[in-house]
Order: sequence, then C-alpha cells, then structure tokens
Amino acid sequence: MSDSMTMSVSSVVSTDGKKRIYVNFADGNRSAELTCPKGNVMSNKGFSEKEMAALKYYVTQNKEQIMEEAAKVNIARAFMGDDKS
Repeated sequence: MSDSMTMSVSSVVSTDGKKRIYVNFADGNRSAELTCPKGNVMSNKGFSEKEMAALKYYVTQNKEQIMEEAAKVNIARAFMGDDKS
C-alpha cells in the first residue's frame, strides 16, 4: 500500500440495535469500506486480499480509537462543510 492512504470514519450508526461505524480507506483509484468494530468488508475496489486483511486487522486492532473519532463526528457540521467538529 502507498504512503498516501487516507481514512475517514462515519458517525456512530445504529441499525437493528447494533452500533457500527463505517471506515473508508482510499489510495489513488482504490477504495474500501469496512465496518468497525468487526471489520466486515462492505466494499473493495482495487485492494488485494492481502491488503484487505491488513485493513481489517487495522480496524479491529484500533477499534477504540476509531470509535472515539466517530463519536466526534458532527453530522450537521460535516453536511454544511465545516470540518471543525
């Protein structure tokens, strides 16, 4: 994977009584979306199986930090383009 990988997290989403966060990774034309805390793959466009295993490992091993970041996401501010949330 390149050094220019970006990661973004959604706010906490509750569905069917379960809380999850969507974690997006992008690297040039490649992208992937996984859920946190379980690391389920929602989509993969261009990453190899080995790279996806590394992304899943990252999400599951860093779930506490990812959940902290997701808790800071203010949907209204993000929608309005104010990234100071």
